[in-house]
Order: sequence, then C-alpha cells, then structure tokens
Amino acid sequence: MTVNHVGLRVSDLAVSVRFYEALGFRETMALDVPDVPADRLLQIEAPVGLRAVYLTSGPFVLELLGFSAHPAPPVDRAMTDTGLTHLSLGVDDIERAKSLVREHGGRVLTDTDLGVAVMVRDPDGQLIELLEAARRPVTPPDRTALEVIGTQRACRSFLPDGVPDADLAALIEAASHAPSAENSQPWVFVVVDDADVRAAVDELTRSLWRRQGRPHSEKTLSPSFFDEVDQFLDTGYGGAPCLVVVCGDRRDATPRELLAASVFPATQNLLLAASALGYGSSMTTLAPLARDDLASILGLPDTLVPFAVVPIGRSSRPLGPPRRRPVEEIAHRNRFGVPFR
Repeated sequence: MTVNHVGLRVSDLAVSVRFYEALGFRETMALDVPDVPADRLLQIEAPVGLRAVYLTSGPFVLELLGFSAHPAPPVDRAMTDTGLTHLSLGVDDIERAKSLVREHGGRVLTDTDLGVAVMVRDPDGQLIELLEAARRPVTPPDRTALEVIGTQRACRSFLPDGVPDADLAALIEAASHAPSAENSQPWVFVVVDDADVRAAVDELTRSLWRRQGRPHSEKTLSPSFFDEVDQFLDTGYGGAPCLVVVCGDRRDATPRELLAASVFPATQNLLLAASALGYGSSMTTLAPLARDDLASILGLPDTLVPFAVVPIGRSSRPLGPPRRRPVEEIAHRNRFGVPFR
C-alpha cells in the first residue's frame, strides 16, 4: 500500500495555490471533477462543483479542494481537533519562509517560534510547522537509487541529536548487502556511542591529524576546503553523535588488498543508506592508519583490520550538490583516448 496524496479543503483555490507555491510546492495538475460520480464518492449532495489542484514537493502530493457549490469560510483548526492536525515542511531558511507566509496571506504564530521551528497558518487557518530541514525527524526513503547516489556527499558538521538503534541497524544491514570476494562477507561494524570510547577515538584522530594529516593537506587542499576538514577533525568528527568503524576480518589470512576490495563497497553502501534516511555521513581513513592504537581502544582482535571511521548524524546545515567531473572527461570507448560520446 502507498499513500497517493493528502487532501485539503480551501476556500479560495487561487490564493491557496499561490501560498503553497511560495513555500516550494509545484502545481502539477488541475482537475474539474464531474458531479457524477463525485456526489456519490464524497457523499455530497449535487451540485458539487469540485475542482482539485495537485501540488508536489518532492515525493509528497498535496491535493487542494475547492467546492464552488458549497462555500465555506476559513477556520482555525486546533492541534487538539480530531483529524489532520498539521503539515510539517522542512525549510532551509526559516526567516525567509516566515516572510513568504506573511506575503501570501498566511500568519506566523510568533508565540510558537523556537528559532529552529515555528507554527504558521495558511490562508484558511490550516496549521503548518516550519522546521529546519536539517532537523526533520524522518526523510522519506523513496528517492530512486540514482537520486541518492547523485546527491550523497561528505558531511563535516553535525547536530548533536542521536541516531536511533533502529536506523543504525538499517544502515548496517544495507552495508552488508555489498558485494564481496567469493561472497565471504568479511566486514565487521563497531558502533561507537560511548562517551569515553568516543573521546579516545577523537583524540587519536586529532593527534594523527596534527602530526601527519594537517602538514600534508595544507599543501594539497584549497584554503577553504582545508579549513573545513581541519575544523571537522580537530573538533571530533564535526560533533557527529556516533561513529561506525568498518573493519575487515582476515581470519583466513586474506591479503589486506583483497580484504579492502570487499570492505570499501560495504562502506559505500553505509554512506548511501545514511543519505537515503536523511543522515549526513563521511568516510574517513585517518584513524585506521594507527591500527594498533585504534584496535586497543575498540578491543579489536588481531584478525580484525579497521579500514574506515564513518561519522553519522543529522547535518547541521544544508548540503549542497556534490561537484563531479563530467562523463566526457572520465569515460572512453573501447580504447583510452576515444571519447565515450
């Protein structure tokens, strides 16, 4: 079963369409519904005079309903009223969104303003929660695989909100569906959320960064990129609420290079799954360079080799689109140097 849309009765379709378009919705279809069979389906005595306008925001579909034969005044519905209580919209700039609400016939309930969230009403009194996009509790996991891949990028600044165990389990399960040599599935995941263990991992990473990583990266990264990475590592993985250390099990004496060929696809699955569920993440490989020190902190047996430390949490700010070289620069046909297209 899937949800088709949410219907909302409005008193003036044109006003409401302009209001919701200002908040980022896009009109996709308008439909004049015949009185027959609308009267029977909706249990409204003819004439009905129904016009429906469909607007979309990502995968969400909002149906605005106007009944010309049955006018109704706007009504301020309360959260305690039975039925649909409110819509919740993730916005990147709450101050800008509040201005748009006022400009297009809505009202901002100033007493509810928490800075990161505020309640507003549309022109008909429908309650709407405006919430910082980075703080939304759930991201609909129905983007296509190509959309998730095309938008996944490194996150280096996190909110302190924890990651539920159910979500962590879903991420690790997704990681475990990666390909591996001879289907050996040699990956092991250590979730770090204990304060003392986390502090030890942070300090190890910080020490390695200051001694080795920083002098190297100062020469290779642009100043702005370097500053971002420097703050990320120097402040303990950007304040991410948890870390997932991805290890490979070489109990069968698998060479490290072959082990990596199985572990890193699992790490990529972990990153993509995090993005699909609305979490920020980043693949880091600095701490695993000090294998013995990291193993001591995590209690790893000799057979486990750490390959990556992945911080996971809600991003503290919107992540822009990833920058990638075009296909024309990286693809060839049959022989190197022959353009793919």
